[in-house]
Amino acid sequence: MTGVAWASFAAEWSGLALGLWLCRGAFAVPAWRDWPRVFDPERLRRMAAVNRDILLRSLMLQVIFVSFVFVGSGFGDVTLAANQVLLQFLSVSAFGLDGFAFAAEALVGQAVGRGDVAALRRGALLAGFWGLVVTAALALAFAVFGPAIVALMTTAPEVRAAAQGYRSMSRWRRCWGSRRSCSTASSSAPRGRGTCAT
Repeated sequence: MTGVAWASFAAEWSGLALGLWLCRGAFAVPAWRDWPRVFDPERLRRMAAVNRDILLRSLMLQVIFVSFVFVGSGFGDVTLAANQVLLQFLSVSAFGLDGFAFAAEALVGQAVGRGDVAALRRGALLAGFWGLVVTAALALAFAVFGPAIVALMTTAPEVRAAAQGYRSMSRWRRCWGSRRSCSTASSSAPRGRGTCAT
């Protein structure tokens, strides 16, 4: 898919350029070229100890995402492209909720450091509440505007159809309709002779 390749290329390099521009203030200070300080073994060990768990979690997530590409490629180009389109929904959700995770880490860390149980509880509850609100808002937006979002990300009709076929809301509607039909048929049938409409 030529369009997907160019979009990925543009996103990666524009993200790098934006990151370098945002860090321009740090590059103006000569400390970043102090290589003995940058590669100080004790500092690196301390950083690795602090970030070990999140590093392992991120590595496992990347392995899972890459496995989607390898497994999806076995089902053909259309399924592979539809998988990549639908993974963007997950990425948007993750980026939105990561902000609350970072806030919770900072607030909870400060509260634990001070030994403030009330602040610890307040930080956890606030992050959890607003995370739930954003999750509900994203779910509603994806349910209502999902087809339009898919259409924005791909112009291939077969990819759009495949992506729409795997959207969870359509599956829930089919499942709920099937259960209602099953319940209605079972309640109207004689005892011991329940049937299920399909």
